[in-house]
Amino acid sequence: MRRPSLFLIALLTIALVGMSLRFWQYDRLPPYNETADEFYYPFAGLSFVTTGVPTSWTQLPAYASSLSQVYWGIPFGLVTPWLEKPFLYPLLSAGVLLLQQIDTLPEIRVSALRLLPISLSFLTIIFVGLVGKFLLRPAGALVAAAIYATVPTIVFGNRLSLVENLLTPILLASLYLLVSNWRSRGAIGGLALLCGLAVATKNTGIAVPLAVLLVLLQERRYLAVVLVAITTANFGLLQALMGAYYDWSLFASVLNAFHKIHSEGLPQLVATLFRYPIVAERYRAFLDGTILWGYLVFFTLPWRFSYGRRELSAKAWSITWGFGLVYLAVVSLLTVGTPTTTVGWYFYPLYPFLAIAVAHTFQLTWRHPHALQMLVLWIIVGVSTIRFVLVLAPRLQPYWQMLLLCLAATLVGSCLLPRRYQQFILATSFIGYLAVNVLVVTYGPLFYPTASQP
Repeated sequence: MRRPSLFLIALLTIALVGMSLRFWQYDRLPPYNETADEFYYPFAGLSFVTTGVPTSWTQLPAYASSLSQVYWGIPFGLVTPWLEKPFLYPLLSAGVLLLQQIDTLPEIRVSALRLLPISLSFLTIIFVGLVGKFLLRPAGALVAAAIYATVPTIVFGNRLSLVENLLTPILLASLYLLVSNWRSRGAIGGLALLCGLAVATKNTGIAVPLAVLLVLLQERRYLAVVLVAITTANFGLLQALMGAYYDWSLFASVLNAFHKIHSEGLPQLVATLFRYPIVAERYRAFLDGTILWGYLVFFTLPWRFSYGRRELSAKAWSITWGFGLVYLAVVSLLTVGTPTTTVGWYFYPLYPFLAIAVAHTFQLTWRHPHALQMLVLWIIVGVSTIRFVLVLAPRLQPYWQMLLLCLAATLVGSCLLPRRYQQFILATSFIGYLAVNVLVVTYGPLFYPTASQP
């Protein structure tokens, strides 16, 4: 029997640490009223399982009437039958609630509900490391997993019971099967199943089979293309069959209203990535330099694919970034990105790619440190980290300029030192960066509103 590798042991340790961070004050931060969408899916799933007819809240005008209810101080306009979204996540949410003997809407608690996304985040961290191993060295993959496990924006977002936290590990599992170059029948069947589950999760999940089909067509694996296409189509028909069963005309009206609300205005979703640094809702900004740096690298990294093949495995990186860009393209087409429709969770499936991108820049800097690289990292990630430190230690705020200058001098000056001293400073800086992330999560109420559910 083979022993588990040190890489897997380290990856599991990072995933457990990341999961423990997500459990810390998970029922208070983000607050229970951060977004009513957290109750969107459990309402539908629980009512469907217990009564046979899905009931949930809506803002669409397609329904003839709604029942006004107030739970925990939040007003909901409930409609029956509710036919707006695919039913995979509602059913999973209902299963988690029923296991805790919660079977009516007023009994739903975020402390019970958020167990599902936090558990899914454990899988996501594992897949970040596994996918990263094909793109970076094992050490770089562990760095990517550690970044994903500790960055506050990602930790807070992973606590919310939103469908994107299911779509993310599905996307990464599909990507892992492709970059690992598995060609067995079981792997192809698993890939087809994951594509079906993606479209049964949310409409933006169509990005997963689209990306998979592009890769399979490029590799001329036509039998796999047929299997993935048929499986995806069958899963995609499930929502239509639900609509036909309950009320086809209502279902068509709901889809039309949903399309209308997300197609008015101008396409500007990508611009909102930089305009609104948020965890969930636009009105609660959360400034996190790691996320900003991740997006900058995410959008510029494809220009490296044509050269530097010693640094980048062209095929694995192209497949990986193809997944990320196809997902962003689909989201950009399906949502308009106006202030009224801008929410942070649209981009949760991109966070693993940001973590890998940031880890890649850290790895390049580790191998060949340059003063300009250090300066850029200081401006974006370093300044953000010092800002977190100043909130954690208010007594240091009068000295913030001195702290920033000391950090800049240390990072840039390390390039003049012998190699072993450079590596010591870089390793110490990275450990300090992770430690600050952990402290921000631990003392989350200093940075983000909290509220316990009544």
